[in-house]
Amino acid sequence: MLYKIFWQRSKWIILFASLVIFASFAFSSLSIVYNWQDSRNFYQSEAFKKDFDSYPKNYVKDENKYRASKHQAAIRQKYSDRQLMVHSKNSPLYTMQTQIFNDSPSNVFYFQTNVQLGQAEKVVLFLLLGFAVFFLDLKLHFNQFLFGLGIKRSKIFWQKVLFYTGILFIVTLLSNYCALGIIGANIPDKYLDFTWTQFLYSGFSCTMSYLFIFIIGLLFGVGLGNLFFAPLSLVPLLFYFVFYQEKLSYLKGEWFDTWQLLPSFYGSHPMLIVFMILASLSLLALGCYSFNRTSLENSSEFLLVKKLRLPIYLLMIASSVYLGVGTSFLTLKTWQDLKVFVGITLFCTVIATIFVYFQTMLKWWRRYRENKW
Repeated sequence: MLYKIFWQRSKWIILFASLVIFASFAFSSLSIVYNWQDSRNFYQSEAFKKDFDSYPKNYVKDENKYRASKHQAAIRQKYSDRQLMVHSKNSPLYTMQTQIFNDSPSNVFYFQTNVQLGQAEKVVLFLLLGFAVFFLDLKLHFNQFLFGLGIKRSKIFWQKVLFYTGILFIVTLLSNYCALGIIGANIPDKYLDFTWTQFLYSGFSCTMSYLFIFIIGLLFGVGLGNLFFAPLSLVPLLFYFVFYQEKLSYLKGEWFDTWQLLPSFYGSHPMLIVFMILASLSLLALGCYSFNRTSLENSSEFLLVKKLRLPIYLLMIASSVYLGVGTSFLTLKTWQDLKVFVGITLFCTVIATIFVYFQTMLKWWRRYRENKW
């Protein structure tokens, strides 16, 4: 019964979101194809040949050997083929993105350098979709109807999660495979070679990454209630994502460097997938706890469950300070760095206090004014 209710209520939104997801992955794959075609046109141009002959040291190790060679055209062709190589079936199922980019830019990551905006848009999209699943029903008073059905809240929560995550998983997985198919159909086999295992595993890995982002947004939608501060809290979450992406360049050789958010024919390390599954289950358990204890009378509060306010308040301060220190490159070895650290801590504490305890402080102020007058 609940699945039918969810479908009747949100079927048009689901269809629209599915089209947007499919279009976003298609855009990413087409961008990769266009970038590759532009590179191919350059390597086949007279400008490349002229520059190669004029400055061979920019392309080969031994300039004198190249100038003395009778096979300069073959050397140029070998170099261009290497640069245009997207993927080989001899490649591993997963790889460290930063490591392979630094060692050899001749892979699919090289042609993704101009589609990072599409990646950011998808992250925002999945985060908002997860956030909207529970938050909109709370604000549109649909929860009152669900609670009046006489069904346990935990059952409502888990059936709702299964319904939306199941649809999202299928749509995202198919969109990934279609995106990989677009890339494979438009780049010659000479430059793009893969096995079915690589194809299937890479699409599954990318889907799991976005499903994890969706569940993070879902947790925010379950636990937050303030109409202004709740959506605003997603902004620092995006900063965390950017910060994490930048940190990857310093974490070579680690399995979390295999995080996949674009169609690439490379998958994520199995340990990363296991981590995302366990973390998702933990977040959903916390979301169920919050959903079971949510009071409709306090739906305007930033954090709907009072018992969670203090630990989340402290977590917000600690994580915000960590983000601020990390992006400021503080060493904490000088007085100036310590002063900046104290300033960042005070600023983060004030912001977290406003977010978490704004409604409480407002109530205290109103009581104070009433008692005063």
